[in-house]
Amino acid sequence: MQSKRIRLGILTPSSNTALEPMTAAMLSELAHVSAHFARFTVTEIALSEQALGQFDVSRVLAAARQLADARVDVEPLVRWGRWFMEVR
Repeated sequence: MQSKRIRLGILTPSSNTALEPMTAAMLSELAHVSAHFARFTVTEIALSEQALGQFDVSRVLAAARQLADARVDVEPLVRWGRWFMEVR
């Protein structure tokens, strides 16, 4: 039996309505694991300059810094399209 609580940190676009309930369902049998979310604003999915600008690294890093306040145990991996980075 696991005694240490594990806090997963997850970054997600603000308009994503599926990730939190799906994650909660997947973790429901794991009493020692909790999921903590931070969001960054994304209201339009398109290839326009304005839409792609929503994924600016500074916005994602701001959300990651807020997530770090929860002292999550697992560092989030952010990935969209052709770029990805590990937030530390």
